[in-house]
Amino acid sequence: MERSQNKHNLYSNLPVLMILLIGISYAIMGFFMPPLGDDLGFYHTFTAQNDCWYALPRSMYRHWIWNNARIADMITPIGLNIMPLWLRAISNGIITAILLYIILRFSIKNIKVNYLQALMIISIIAFTFRWDAIWMEFCATYNYVWSATLSLTALYFITYHKSNPKAWYWWLCIPFCFVAAGMHEACGFPLAAGCIVYLIVYGHFHKENLPGKLMGVAFISGGIFTLTSPASYSRVGSMLQPESPIEMLLFSAGYVIILTFIIIFLAFCKKVTLKSLLHSPWTIFVCASYLSTGFMLLSQYGGRTGWFAQTFALIAIFQIITKFNIHIPKYIAVTVTAILCLGIISHYYLVTYWQIRLGNETRKAISLYQQSADGIIFMDYTNEPDLPWYLLRKTHGVPDDDDSYYRYRMSKHYGKGFPLIILPEAARELDWRSFSGIKRFGDRFISDKALAGSYDDRIVDIFPRTMILINGIEYIETPFKKNDNKFYLYSSTDRDPGEK
Repeated sequence: MERSQNKHNLYSNLPVLMILLIGISYAIMGFFMPPLGDDLGFYHTFTAQNDCWYALPRSMYRHWIWNNARIADMITPIGLNIMPLWLRAISNGIITAILLYIILRFSIKNIKVNYLQALMIISIIAFTFRWDAIWMEFCATYNYVWSATLSLTALYFITYHKSNPKAWYWWLCIPFCFVAAGMHEACGFPLAAGCIVYLIVYGHFHKENLPGKLMGVAFISGGIFTLTSPASYSRVGSMLQPESPIEMLLFSAGYVIILTFIIIFLAFCKKVTLKSLLHSPWTIFVCASYLSTGFMLLSQYGGRTGWFAQTFALIAIFQIITKFNIHIPKYIAVTVTAILCLGIISHYYLVTYWQIRLGNETRKAISLYQQSADGIIFMDYTNEPDLPWYLLRKTHGVPDDDDSYYRYRMSKHYGKGFPLIILPEAARELDWRSFSGIKRFGDRFISDKALAGSYDDRIVDIFPRTMILINGIEYIETPFKKNDNKFYLYSSTDRDPGEK
């Protein structure tokens, strides 16, 4: 009997152990995320205006005027400019772990009792969410991982504070609720709209005590605040290569589609269950998932834009599942539990290992570039298509030749006025004065002349690229000068999710 109880305790603690593992993994990887992309941009933008004690609130106002109303972006200087690296990395791991935990709290009644469902949710988030489009940038994690964590935590306080409604600390949560909902428009506003439905339409608002009402009002106000920046609307329709709506729905909002089919089934076959769900916080997540999907479709760009819709839909789906007492035979439960745990452990070990390796490669590239007199360095780095498939493209290192935005940021903030050109290590031995024709280096080659048939390619207007199609393979053309002669580097194109 005691042995059986010990086994049950072990199984019931596995979800929390997996969450801790993932949090530790992201904390470690945080030490190997050298500033690139938006991290470089935000860091240097704030540094340039950090000339007085009110520089941070002033920069927040300027960001609201010229960029967007995301509090996640406005407070990014706290993480990038004020926090030391160790605190930035550790806090990122903690917030990532809290995200998984808070999703479980909303999704299932008892994590320890329903440990298999908890492990399934963790696995779904780990293996099917679009982490590939959230590059290894703190700015990106603040916008998506942190925004989701803070918003869901605030919503948890609002919906479950009744267990101790007179506690003094609920008053302190009022400003937190505003900030949490104001982190990102595709997160805060959909949740705020869902709260309006839940608190008012179903008559729950008047039942709340004063702190509960104020937290709800603050949360809704924060969500609305994300739509107040005039600059946000100038970005609508700015994608020059918009993705197909069908593609976005299938690959960036698939759980919203699944949720839709389940709701249709309940409407016809389980009306009583659907009615009980409608009078619970489930309504918030259903409304939020659809509204957030609308933001994704409006952006014309899948990937991380569907992050919040997927999160809300997943919570809603598992809240439905917990309504049904589904019995799983013990031997199946044990087998599935073992497979899921082994999968999570091995996956995050490998992701961490590779990010450490790629982070070190990036630091080496930055160092070589800072020492280069002409912006040209010789280095063999790991190209993302060459990474193992089982990493699910979560890791990021040296920006590829076609990562025009990331190369631009490196040139602007690390260079000496020359664009970054990374040539193969073997090209170091070339005699550039007598070089002619084409010289191949794996899937890259250098030519002394521009090849015919090139064409302009733009994802966003300010970052044009020159491409060429050779034997069905798309290459990017990168011109450079060596010994006063012009040459052209051709590299196969890797259209990364999340690239700009």
